[in-house]
Amino acid sequence: LSERLLDDPDPAVRAWAIQLANETGAVPLETRLGRYRQLAADDPSPVVRLALCSAMQRMPLEARWDICAGLVSHAEDAADHNLPLMNWYAVEPLVTVDPDRAMQLAAASKIPTVSRFIVRRAASEEACYEALVARLAAADSPTRKWMLEEMVAALAARGRMKAPAAWEMGYEALVADGDAEVKRLADVVAVRFGDPRVLPQLRALVANRDAAAQERREALEALVSSRDEGTPPVLHSLLDDPTLAKDAVVALAAVPDDATPGVLLEAYEGLPEGSRQAAIATLVSRPPWTLALLDAIEAGRVPRGDLSAFTVGQLAQSADAQVIERLNAVWGTIRSTPEDRKAEFAKWRKALAPAAMKEADPSHGRAVYNRTCGACHLLHGQGGKIGPDITGSNRADLEYLLANLLDPSAVVGRDYQTTTVLTSDGRSIAGIVIKETPTSVTLQTPTEQVTVALDDIDSRILSPQSLMPENQLTQMKPEEARDLVAYLRHPGQVPLPGEGPPPFDIEGRIPGAVEGEALQVVSKSAGDARPQPMGAFKASRWSGDSQVWWTGARPGGTLVLGVPVKVEGRYEVMAVCTKAHDYGTVTFAWDGAKPTGPVDLYDKDAVVTTPEVSLGVHDLKPGTAPLTVEIVGENPAATKAWMFGLDYLRFVPVKDPPPAAK
Repeated sequence: LSERLLDDPDPAVRAWAIQLANETGAVPLETRLGRYRQLAADDPSPVVRLALCSAMQRMPLEARWDICAGLVSHAEDAADHNLPLMNWYAVEPLVTVDPDRAMQLAAASKIPTVSRFIVRRAASEEACYEALVARLAAADSPTRKWMLEEMVAALAARGRMKAPAAWEMGYEALVADGDAEVKRLADVVAVRFGDPRVLPQLRALVANRDAAAQERREALEALVSSRDEGTPPVLHSLLDDPTLAKDAVVALAAVPDDATPGVLLEAYEGLPEGSRQAAIATLVSRPPWTLALLDAIEAGRVPRGDLSAFTVGQLAQSADAQVIERLNAVWGTIRSTPEDRKAEFAKWRKALAPAAMKEADPSHGRAVYNRTCGACHLLHGQGGKIGPDITGSNRADLEYLLANLLDPSAVVGRDYQTTTVLTSDGRSIAGIVIKETPTSVTLQTPTEQVTVALDDIDSRILSPQSLMPENQLTQMKPEEARDLVAYLRHPGQVPLPGEGPPPFDIEGRIPGAVEGEALQVVSKSAGDARPQPMGAFKASRWSGDSQVWWTGARPGGTLVLGVPVKVEGRYEVMAVCTKAHDYGTVTFAWDGAKPTGPVDLYDKDAVVTTPEVSLGVHDLKPGTAPLTVEIVGENPAATKAWMFGLDYLRFVPVKDPPPAAK
């Protein structure tokens, strides 16, 4: 009966015959294997091949080889939704059992996903390296390229590995390849294998400011992983390189050199903001460098406020007594008694009372947030991911904010407990563990993801304390603390200082704005578009206390508004819209131009305005220009009403670029 079912003309019957025979075991596997091999190679139905892939999960490994070889011979399965991965699940355990045979299977496979995954899996096991490198050296140039890509991906998570014997000659064959990309990837692998032959050319590539940025970054990553002693001087020379300065600053943390703290502190003032925070992260990675940083802060060479909450919290947990002593001298008392804490709470409740908050500047508060908190926390979709996303937290409650800003260690969620790793070369790395393998651990720090080989770790400490320091507000100027709290309590995003529209005039309007409620409704696919008074919604302020409100539409619907234009020249068109729980996701197309990317108008907590949204830079002429709004979907959490509201449009002149120097 089983044989007859396997010959049935209906592929669903053949697939069920495979599944039932495999589950019941009524027919011994030995008597089915020959037929399975034939079906794997010759059956025209992907349904049958999928059944065979599933069946192999119950088969001994030795029985899978020939069936897998037949299945991966079908090039037509390469684009199938399921078969490439199902084939891989059957093949994966075979790779380490017989690496030579696995390499033959990868070479014969007509399904690129399976071939690539075989190579990546082999590159993750030292026992497979001889077979892998031998196949790599014998392959043609296009095959070498994708094999090297997979090896680089696998070795990136393993740090340095011992080179197999075949690499000595294999590397020579690879660097003689006519494809420059093959040679470049071979150099990256050579570094992972600790091959010193590649280091001089990698240093030269990193230092070459005319080379492609991505190639320089990959070469830099390879040099860092090799702990090349010649790398620090090259990195010191790149601190004024606009392309690679930040990468160089970050990399210096991993390659100890006595000159690094002095070089970084000398260059600090000239570094852009992002590179400054990276420089601080590098300087606090080793106790002697940290002391140099704290001395520079005390001397006024580095602004005291540039130490983020994360950094102070990291230093507060340092095992180095000198660091703790200097931090207390420069920053202030790190740990307070319960009575001190009560006094701090009382002081800040008074300082942040409603009367004082009337003078607060949330825009300045956002700038303070970016400097002190943004490295760790997401707010309105921007910031780091070390700590929790605070967008949906109880930020409007002053007591909640004070508890987290003054006594953050009272409650520390398990997912946000920080691990500090001390390496054998004296580096300290603090962050959240996001990945572990049998050979390495990866931590997310405020500036980067760092993968450390287990062999390089001296100690690893999971802290029950929050990395946010206590009494964080005390370290700020009073107006900074006030403005930070105002920003944190604000229900929506606010522009940074110098960004966004001018302030409201005495009539409650944005000067120069084209009011949404005054626009002509040229056409709409469905629903109703009309002015809506917005004075009753207190979480934000609308220009003229009104907007144009479109309701009754669905995804795919369009609204065309006629916009009066009284200016001429090159302008950026800015729009302020409304966000609420039942608003949709939209795109904008100005006067027939390409639509903008999707703008999500969902807000969980309130009806609020957006920051100014750019609709692109356009050459404007006096007259009436059509603005097309299309509903393209909704936030997954939104109530599906797909509403849209436009407060106003504003035209911002775009300055011509300065003439090129002659």
